[in-house]
Amino acid sequence: MEENQITEPTQEQKTLSGKAIRSLVFGILSVAVSRTIGLVFGILALTQGNGAARFAERNGLPLDGRAKAGRILGIVGIVVSSLALVWGLVKFSGFLAALIASIRSGSLGLFGDYFQDLGQSISGTGL
Repeated sequence: MEENQITEPTQEQKTLSGKAIRSLVFGILSVAVSRTIGLVFGILALTQGNGAARFAERNGLPLDGRAKAGRILGIVGIVVSSLALVWGLVKFSGFLAALIASIRSGSLGLFGDYFQDLGQSISGTGL
């Protein structure tokens, strides 16, 4: 009867596994969190996944599926976070345009007189 022996992973396999796990964790975080932090996590996931792929290739190891998943999630996180940042900038620019229009017309409620004077001074400067 043959006994199954469990072999200890080599140092290279441990290193590859660590890189793959970091890539996967950063990829999940990049999708879960959006905007700037998601963008940072996505870039980290992509760099860790690419590093794992280069390490596996240099050492003749098969690429860990966690590294592949981390890279894919990192790319998705970068795209989603970039779109969220652009959408946030569009919304903020609309808010600023509405605020400037309200200041120029002096229609900001209780502070109307103050903002009407401010609006006239802004209109005079060509903003």
